[in-house]
Amino acid sequence: MAATNELLMNQAHEIDKLRALQDDNDFVKTLYAQLSAIFEQNIKSLGEIASDYFQSGKNASLFMNRFSEQFKMLLSSNEVWEQIETQVNKTHNNCISRLIQIHPNLSIEERHLAMLSVLNFSSIATAICLGYKGPNVVYTKKSNLKKKLEINCSIEDYLNQLG
Repeated sequence: MAATNELLMNQAHEIDKLRALQDDNDFVKTLYAQLSAIFEQNIKSLGEIASDYFQSGKNASLFMNRFSEQFKMLLSSNEVWEQIETQVNKTHNNCISRLIQIHPNLSIEERHLAMLSVLNFSSIATAICLGYKGPNVVYTKKSNLKKKLEINCSIEDYLNQLG
């Protein structure tokens, strides 16, 4: 009887894991759809930047600066970040809400960095999303955030503990 109960509990735990994976999959789909809609609305601007790149003698530096600024502008929408925060909280047991409760002095940028960290964005992807010059800036920002949070583990581990 005890073995049967343990087996049922293990199966229930596995089902919960599968549901969590489905929630993560739904989150990714939702986020992708939201970002796609934003990009579709602004694709003309990105196309103009690409056109300028070829017309300016393929000045890669100019192109990257303009592209980065346009991309940053796309993600500067509070509505987008609010939707991302809602989905992260939904799929990661309210870890961002708890983070804000424990550390109400975090800047918006630090909150965004935390959200992308819990989503396991690479340093390059994080740099692009937050408009940083490169991944080294992400490492520095994460290091500063860890000091502010007074933690010794990674930001990702800390947020997972909160969730």
